[in-house]
Amino acid sequence: AQSEVTLAADSLIAKQVDCFSNLTDNTVVGVLPSILEKTNEAGIPVYGSEVEQVKIGCVAAAGIDYYQLGRQTGAIAARILKGEAKASEIPYEVISEYGIYVNSEAIAEMNLTVPADVAARMTEAKDA
Repeated sequence: AQSEVTLAADSLIAKQVDCFSNLTDNTVVGVLPSILEKTNEAGIPVYGSEVEQVKIGCVAAAGIDYYQLGRQTGAIAARILKGEAKASEIPYEVISEYGIYVNSEAIAEMNLTVPADVAARMTEAKDA
């Protein structure tokens, strides 16, 4: 339950952990704004697992763009619905590209430094 997630976050904050790493769990994502408020007050950065989490306050995430995944999936579904192919005939596709998404404001608030090799490959989340 979401209340358990909040209590667990409070416990980790009390232990003064170095950072939080958030996964794409719906229960956790549902209380992410509350967690971010608490971790920001404690000066603990939160790393997300996808771009939308970075847009709402996580410092960074490396992963696929779920919006693009939806577009790719939609294109496959359209082929099936138009009768261009049967689902069983369409080979599976592997997403091999990922992005490094950052929230520059959150990075600055946490006084973090981004290594130059990472900075060259990152995208500001609000622009993604």
